[in-house]
Amino acid sequence: MTSREVEDEAFISYVADLLCRHGLRHPVLMGLEAGRPLMFIVGQLLWVLQPVLGLALARGEVSKMAHLMEDPIAIEHLIYLLDTEGGM
Repeated sequence: MTSREVEDEAFISYVADLLCRHGLRHPVLMGLEAGRPLMFIVGQLLWVLQPVLGLALARGEVSKMAHLMEDPIAIEHLIYLLDTEGGM
């Protein structure tokens, strides 16, 4: 496993845990399952909105989330973690 893959794995786990802690596990899980074919477009939308979202969030997190949404394997892993309650 490369350092990039380890970093991506850690970010996906972080996102899953964050969503579970805030009680958003089920709504996000439903949205990911229903919108699976549109995730690439969501990733592209995040790239477009990055300057605006960068005001509220760290720029690095917005770009990581955009990469996550564009990667079908990462989406599958996030769905798996959310389905198992954030990997807890």
